Amino acid sequence: MKLFARFFLILTAFSLLPVLIGGVWLVKSQSAARENARQLHLEVTQLFADIVESYAGEMNLAVGFAQELERVGLIGNSSATEYKILQREAASHPSLGLVSLIGPDGRETVRFADPQNYPSSSYADRSADPLIVRVRSTGLADWGQVIVREGTPFMPIAHPLPKEKILYVEYSLAALHHRFLAQSIGKNGRLFLTDKTGQPLPGFDDKFPNPRWRFDGPASDSLGWVENAATSQGSMVSAWASCPSLGLKVLSLQPRAEALAVSSHFILHAAIFLSTLALLVILCAWWMGSRMAQPLQTLIAGAQRASQNRFDQAVPEIGWGELSVLNQSFNVMMKTLHAYQEMQVDRLLEEKAKVESLVHTIPDGIVLAGFDGKIIYMNAKANALLIGEDKTTATGSKTRTIHDTFREKALREAALSLLQKKKTTASLEIELSNAQGQTLGSFSCRAVTVLHNNREIGIVVTLRDITAERDLNRLRDDFYHGVVHDLRGPLTNIDGFIHIMQSRWGKLDAAQAATYMGYVRRSAEHMRQLVADILDTAKIESGTMRLNREAVPVEEFLERTKALYALQTETSNMTLTFEMGEAPSKPLSCDRKLVERVLMNLVGNALKFTPTGGKVCLRIAAAGPDAAEFSVQDTGAGIPKDKLEFVFEKFKQLDGEMRSAGYGLGLAICKKIVELHGGRIWVESDLGQGSRFAFRLPLAGPPAAAPQKA
Repeated sequence: MKLFARFFLILTAFSLLPVLIGGVWLVKSQSAARENARQLHLEVTQLFADIVESYAGEMNLAVGFAQELERVGLIGNSSATEYKILQREAASHPSLGLVSLIGPDGRETVRFADPQNYPSSSYADRSADPLIVRVRSTGLADWGQVIVREGTPFMPIAHPLPKEKILYVEYSLAALHHRFLAQSIGKNGRLFLTDKTGQPLPGFDDKFPNPRWRFDGPASDSLGWVENAATSQGSMVSAWASCPSLGLKVLSLQPRAEALAVSSHFILHAAIFLSTLALLVILCAWWMGSRMAQPLQTLIAGAQRASQNRFDQAVPEIGWGELSVLNQSFNVMMKTLHAYQEMQVDRLLEEKAKVESLVHTIPDGIVLAGFDGKIIYMNAKANALLIGEDKTTATGSKTRTIHDTFREKALREAALSLLQKKKTTASLEIELSNAQGQTLGSFSCRAVTVLHNNREIGIVVTLRDITAERDLNRLRDDFYHGVVHDLRGPLTNIDGFIHIMQSRWGKLDAAQAATYMGYVRRSAEHMRQLVADILDTAKIESGTMRLNREAVPVEEFLERTKALYALQTETSNMTLTFEMGEAPSKPLSCDRKLVERVLMNLVGNALKFTPTGGKVCLRIAAAGPDAAEFSVQDTGAGIPKDKLEFVFEKFKQLDGEMRSAGYGLGLAICKKIVELHGGRIWVESDLGQGSRFAFRLPLAGPPAAAPQKA
């Protein structure tokens, strides 16, 4: 009975509260009219400001894949992955009208756009876009000015990415725009979305009266009200609410006469309505109090049993409507808690096993140590690196400490600085070696203090292998240095001979001028060949090199090569011979120029590395019924056995006297050309006994398909 009385009094009090408020409002109807209008406009603007803020949150979520692009960009060359990410997000978010990736030059490199709002599919140059310029200078994501495309407003968003790239999207504000247009205040009141100065955004300025109104207070106020705003359509009431996430404001406008109008019979009608409402509220409160008391008493008894961890007794299903649903949900909760109580220990053990399994398989080494210097946990990777055992050292180890685990002094001192609480984080790069002194590689080490409930409980040290990254950087630096070194030589020769010719201009006879021009031409040809090797290697590896096949008798290659080296054969002190073995039964289907380039490269290398008085022989013969074999034999210094497997690799050169100008692309290009024709190339050599470079090509050749990327 006491519970019923409480319900009756509470329901009556809460239900009559609006009636009492309405009665007070009737007494002060005139002042209340203004207050109500103010409250209405403030609440509506605040409501729509919250909607705009929520919309801003949705936009943030929609461009959340920028973090994925950042991670992909940090890994390396990721154009294909970036393309797939943008394609996926453009397809899965209809509100993303435009999704594009802008390169360092400000031009779009990848673009996905809704053709309905973006009829043009051409890639745009956004280098002068103020939003792109601002984001590139600050390094922070930002919004731009609203753009209207095909009648739909879009919010541009730019997000900086690694390697000076920028993610650019245009998020559709169609739903927000529709909601603003659909919302009215009274008969003629409207809502607008404006910038900080009150200027409506493009697409949100329908029927805007261009009022000359002012803020009632500092411009920094996030919520405000003006009762008399002068506009071209007369005096209006106005309110505004800030949307801090986008730096915008929601503005309401309504004719003042309409907003503050009070009917002469309104007070009488309202009084009758409120009196009737009060009577109905009292009757409903009495009825609901009597119906709710008994089920709630039953639920209270069940809750008391649950507080005592007694989950085995269900609550009788007594009640109606939502109370019946609550009763059933309570019983389900009791059963779930009872089952959870029984399996809690097993669950904890299972979760612990999962966490240990996850940490065990992480490729980075992880070490957890307490402030007493003892090792609490090491995963298998850390154990293999620091101790040489491929196992996990779990919690409970009492014998191993920081001093005997971290053999490297720098790593040990970094960990000790955290244990001594001199700092909370430390990072360094070191070379790790095993107990036998063998180098394990380069590692990026990071130590951080671990907190639990705002209490320091130990330190975690992570070891990440960066050996491959360093090797890649070293290879890149060597390539750059090689390119600069090899291009500088021909350029220096050209500049020197031109300077000599200028200083002796008018004094040179025809023979001297021809000699100097020959030097300049050979240097320019050398430099052109270096650049051509780089470009051709890039073409072959990217799959853009195409074969222009034609039927060519193999005898023609012998004759053309012989003609090309006829002068050199006569003037040099080396013997260059050309032999034709058994001719193949049919012509060779190949790209004539590319095969000739392979032969010239092999013959040129043989002449270059054969000393004065030596011999070089080019021989062509059939290799079975379906192939032809080309070989270049020299009597040079030969190649060591341990270097044979590297001669066809890019940027690989022999050391000492066998090193030549260039940076190891000639033989690599030869190998690629032969493989494009479906053949193979190899070298046979003994140190001091000369070398034999040979390759075989099928007479028919492989199908004329696009070459595969290397």
